[in-house]
Amino acid sequence: MSITTCSDDLKNYTPLYRALNDPRYSRRDFIVEIEKQLGCELVVYMGFNLPIIPDDIAPFQDLLYKINYNSKIGLLIYSNGGVIDAAEKLAKMIRNVTGNEEFIVVVPEKAKSAATLLALTADRILMGDTSELGPIDPQIPIYTRNGVIYRPAFSIIDTIKKINAEGKLNPAYLPMLDNLDLAVIDIAEKAVSRTERCAYEWLAKCMLKNNKTKAKKIAKDLSDDKKWLSHGYAIDHKDAKNMGLAVDYRRKDDPSWELIWRLFVSYLPLRNQVGKVFESKHSFLPFSNQ
Repeated sequence: MSITTCSDDLKNYTPLYRALNDPRYSRRDFIVEIEKQLGCELVVYMGFNLPIIPDDIAPFQDLLYKINYNSKIGLLIYSNGGVIDAAEKLAKMIRNVTGNEEFIVVVPEKAKSAATLLALTADRILMGDTSELGPIDPQIPIYTRNGVIYRPAFSIIDTIKKINAEGKLNPAYLPMLDNLDLAVIDIAEKAVSRTERCAYEWLAKCMLKNNKTKAKKIAKDLSDDKKWLSHGYAIDHKDAKNMGLAVDYRRKDDPSWELIWRLFVSYLPLRNQVGKVFESKHSFLPFSNQ
């Protein structure tokens, strides 16, 4: 496999500048090659240690800034999830640009919770042997004296149910309750209901527009914490396809998947340095863990 350096680099950048920034340019070369393979504009969202949040809107818009309207777009995503409203906003931003063209979500490793919801807004999902989706358990921001932390909505609801059932306060619940505004319980319950509705509406509008019954069942299944029992449950390409999702499976020796995997692993050295990366062939925006 040959990845060639873009000729404009040689014209516009000095040898030392290119050498110091070589990882960025190497990734860009992979992005350009993947775009050729998939026939789309590719944008990358790598959420190593930070969730999907409303603050992602501005940098994500930067990735879309130079993409023409009515363009086919691929989103390569790695994320443990985050805020459902923020994920849906990113989906709307992409769909505003694609128009009637195809939107593809590429999952090299994991796209969990809110990232799974984002994948459900696509026309198809590219998955390989390492790929996994997950239950769409929304994350709720909890404001503490040390800053904001995110907790699964189902965990908040289930903890309160356990306290009510036991009829007394177990000391094990104190750390969580210490940071919990009672209004958050209502927020968590509404978030769960909204997430299922959101998943159904997007599936019925895009990926499963010809089968709304199946769209409703998938949305309900993915929102059922009792079915999965774990926020981190791995839904692989076989599970996703059996559920009825439009999965485009690529073997590890498929040329396009090899490029995708090489691009993905090229980000891994960054995960101890930054919390999140937005990237395209035109833009590179790393964000710290703070």
